[in-house]
Amino acid sequence: MDMPTTVTEPKRRWRRRARSVRVFGAAVAIALGAVCLGGAAFADGTPSPTTAQEQEADALFQRANELVKNKDFAAACPLFEQSYHIAGGGGTAQNLAICYEDLGKIAQAYRAFSELRRVSLTPPRPDRIKLADEHMARLEPRLSRIRVRVPEARRSPDLLVSIDGDTYGDKALEAGVVVDVGPHVVKLVAPGRKTLELTRMVAQEGTTETVDVPVTDAEPAPSAAPPSKDDRESARTTTRTAGLVLGGAGLVTLFTGGIFAILTATTNGAARRACRDQSEGMVLSNKGPTDDPTKMFDASGGCYASTAERPNPYLEESNRIRDEARGYGTIATIMVPVGIAGVVAGTYMVLVSRPESGPPRKTARAPAAPSLVPSLGGVMLVGELP
Repeated sequence: MDMPTTVTEPKRRWRRRARSVRVFGAAVAIALGAVCLGGAAFADGTPSPTTAQEQEADALFQRANELVKNKDFAAACPLFEQSYHIAGGGGTAQNLAICYEDLGKIAQAYRAFSELRRVSLTPPRPDRIKLADEHMARLEPRLSRIRVRVPEARRSPDLLVSIDGDTYGDKALEAGVVVDVGPHVVKLVAPGRKTLELTRMVAQEGTTETVDVPVTDAEPAPSAAPPSKDDRESARTTTRTAGLVLGGAGLVTLFTGGIFAILTATTNGAARRACRDQSEGMVLSNKGPTDDPTKMFDASGGCYASTAERPNPYLEESNRIRDEARGYGTIATIMVPVGIAGVVAGTYMVLVSRPESGPPRKTARAPAAPSLVPSLGGVMLVGELP
């Protein structure tokens, strides 16, 4: 019988790793398909803009530039800001800051130049950093502020103070929040109290308007009404739908893991068959010197390594198949518990979302007021005493 061509050990390892990577890639694709059945997956953090988003941002940028040429800053600034939110970019941030400055929105321009300076640090753009510093220094004396002073009687850990919808902490409120000239709404929200709104007008640039929050008007807010039957039914429907989706995804994942478990067993069998000495048909392990030397299995079920005295022509193929079996086994070990967890969680959500059951409640009946009515024997008392 001819011996197979010898393959060096590094090449063998490279082949095994490449095949394992392909196997794992296929498993990941199947798992992702299962997850897609249960809903969209979201990643944390801000993703890089797609090609479509970059094209949209560029179109907005070009429209804003045309408006700037016509001195229509009020229409151009929102387009620059929308473009920056979609795709970012130091150039867009610079145009946005200058647009707000030309429009006379000093506070917004100052914040935009501050943002331009931040994004220009990495990678460093000294020209934009210098431009931002120069404009911020020029705008600083023109900044107007609103300072909010909250008395101790109204302070609480849960108190939220906002100006024009943006919430600020105690330090920012005491130092003064930068705002543009015009009216501004200060709102105080705290659990158990009515929301307090105060409107203040900032008349000119470079001034600070102090808002002293009154101690009064602190009566408790009306208690929230209990959820209606429709609200409870809607919540149960949402929970049931989520449970069905999660359980379905768990079943698909569990089924896929079961397939890989079967592949593990069958591939292990194929590895044993590949190690068989076809001329002898021996498949038993060779544990000691008294056993048949033609048997190619060691005590663990794997092929003997080739030696000068005893070459094994089936070692490479058998080990390659065993590597595949290990990869299938790893995938099954991951997917089966995940699938079981999904099925259990989905079943639980469906069970807890069942409609309310039980006998109907009896309506309390108001007792009739006692009264005297004529009878054959005179008068009698009719009704119930309280």
